[in-house]
Amino acid sequence: MCWILICKSHPGAPFIINSYYHIFKKRQMKKYSRIVALIAVIISAIMVSCKKEGGSTEIVSLSKMGTEFYFGQRVPVWTDFNSGARDYTQMHFDWSCSAGRFDDNNTANLFENLWVAPDSIGDFKVTVNAKYGDGGVATRTTDMNVDVYFTDHFYYQFANQLSSVWSQKSNTITYSTSGNDTTNCLTVVPSGTDTPNISRSLSLPLTVPFSVRTRLAFTAGTGTGGLNYRDDGNTDSIPSYTSISIKFQQPKTNTTYPFIREIRWDFAPIKLSKAKTPASVKNYQLRYEKFTPTTGQSVWSSDSLNTIGLPNPLALITPTLGWDNRFQMKGDTYKRFSFAMAADYTFTTYVDGVQWVTSNAIKNWINDAQSRYPGFQAPVPGTYMITYPGLKTTSDKVKTTMKVNEVRITNTPSEIPLL
Repeated sequence: MCWILICKSHPGAPFIINSYYHIFKKRQMKKYSRIVALIAVIISAIMVSCKKEGGSTEIVSLSKMGTEFYFGQRVPVWTDFNSGARDYTQMHFDWSCSAGRFDDNNTANLFENLWVAPDSIGDFKVTVNAKYGDGGVATRTTDMNVDVYFTDHFYYQFANQLSSVWSQKSNTITYSTSGNDTTNCLTVVPSGTDTPNISRSLSLPLTVPFSVRTRLAFTAGTGTGGLNYRDDGNTDSIPSYTSISIKFQQPKTNTTYPFIREIRWDFAPIKLSKAKTPASVKNYQLRYEKFTPTTGQSVWSSDSLNTIGLPNPLALITPTLGWDNRFQMKGDTYKRFSFAMAADYTFTTYVDGVQWVTSNAIKNWINDAQSRYPGFQAPVPGTYMITYPGLKTTSDKVKTTMKVNEVRITNTPSEIPLL
């Protein structure tokens, strides 16, 4: 209303109004231009922040812990890479394998992973793809050779393997490694008067033919014969033995049938004193155990049962208990103790690769059992174990000190002659 009155009452009113209008318009345009500029800055910042980082990546190496692997082994694998990333958290890794599996989902997209070997012999591949942001993908593959049921040269600290590979009882354990298969070792000393042992569960199927090789030594010391070994052999006819054994599973069917529960090889690395003769000291014992679940009866093979005959466990060697010079050992000098069961259950032992005993006793017992008991199940190994002498008393000055350099278990017949 006011604008209308001014326009009518003043002849210059249209000019005045037009001037004010242009001034007002310029001020508004400046204000709007500032707002538009601010919005543009904000949009640019958002676009910059949303822009993907990325760049080229090079996988320098794909490494693995070891060169040969056994069934079910958990093998660390990891990459070394070059990229524009500040650290590995900016990288994305995809892992794949031709056989086996990866154990840890938490590392599925990281630079390292844990490969679990398949339960079969062969050459397999592990592959990793690496990518930084929206850059290109780099690929690297490494070969994984699975060639044995189980092997251990004790590359890794024993204490870290107790839960996944080994079990132990009454040992004080130390570990030394040089990165060399022939000198790496696990050293065990008894921690008390109980009989100490180390053992490994054979949870994956192991059937005949199979072979077991153990390479061990006893340290040089002040005991008889220059060894750190509990030596009862010069005062008693039977010394304290070290034992290598395979314990078998109870059959899952026909559970009342008798079965072979253990094969045990006892030996003592002692030397004879001048006062003793091989006839008076026994440094080995080789035998197997027949166990009957319904009665709880345990019967070990022996010479005396040979005269009674089957179904008793007949002797693997005559005499079952005796003396043999090949079991004498020098301090810190390794020997290989190996035994094998062929496809027909013929049992053979080797010392440092030289055949010692070949026996049909187990084969004959199994053949007899199969004829006596319908559906009789063949022996299935369940546990590998080494035991050695504990302390006589907690104040013993000489403690048995054993070094284990290798344990190898194979289910391939071609390797049996190489023991």
